[in-house]
Amino acid sequence: MKAGRLFEPWLGQLTGRSPNPLVKSSKMNIRRLLELDTVVPQKYVWKYITTNAFNEELKRAETIEEANRLYWHDVAQNLEVYNALVVWRSAELLRATIDLLNSGEVLVPAILGRSAIELASAAVVNANSLSMAIHNTIDRAARHRDALKSPIVSDTLESHMSRIVHGTRIGDQIQEAKQVNVGYFIDIMSKSPGQGELKMVYESLIEVARPNVWGNVRTWADLTRRSKESVQLAEMKRDGRNHFTDSVRTLTIWALSWSSLRILEAVDTIQEVVDKVFEIWPPDGRKLRT
Repeated sequence: MKAGRLFEPWLGQLTGRSPNPLVKSSKMNIRRLLELDTVVPQKYVWKYITTNAFNEELKRAETIEEANRLYWHDVAQNLEVYNALVVWRSAELLRATIDLLNSGEVLVPAILGRSAIELASAAVVNANSLSMAIHNTIDRAARHRDALKSPIVSDTLESHMSRIVHGTRIGDQIQEAKQVNVGYFIDIMSKSPGQGELKMVYESLIEVARPNVWGNVRTWADLTRRSKESVQLAEMKRDGRNHFTDSVRTLTIWALSWSSLRILEAVDTIQEVVDKVFEIWPPDGRKLRT
């Protein structure tokens, strides 16, 4: 990706001709995420201790308020780590996809565009779930007299945070470590208001990578030439460009544009709950604000 330029001129013309708002605004949307990536630290260090060690630290807290502060600061730091991971991974996907698109590739950018949709969908659904769990836990406690001066913990929150960071679908895992199938996130997002195109784009990008006509037709360069005997000639080219290849590129750019906006949305959602935690339990240990 050249400095100061996102798309090569020919690719910029393709996006400019598109009637689709997400494709037409793709440069702006993608740049916003890449700019965020320059702000997020490229190295993040946080306090990581075992559950037993953390429980011992809680026991040493002089007051319940101090114990709550330790617990929720640990939650906030893990949320910040998750935000950094999401931004790093999405920016890496976007840069690689754009470089390949600019070089004229079709297949690999489509696969990466699909991956960007998966990452962004999971980020939004997870961010909303974490936000709801935190708000429900803190707000429910705050409705009771002096509740913020009692232990406030959430097993549901801890389990969810552990799964989204450490979960996997490889091998036999205990339930708490079993990652959710990505189709779950796609289904939730595609049923959300204003997301009618998502399922079609996602499934189309999947088809391009599969061994079928969608993956083959992009090489069909010319089906109209005829020989002297009036026999139709079909031409196949490794780097053939036709209306189908342009369509696949447009779908891929749509995926990058959509994913950029959703990642920004997810990051904002997580940051809002981090700010809420630090508002109630200030990092400097001052008296909590109620």
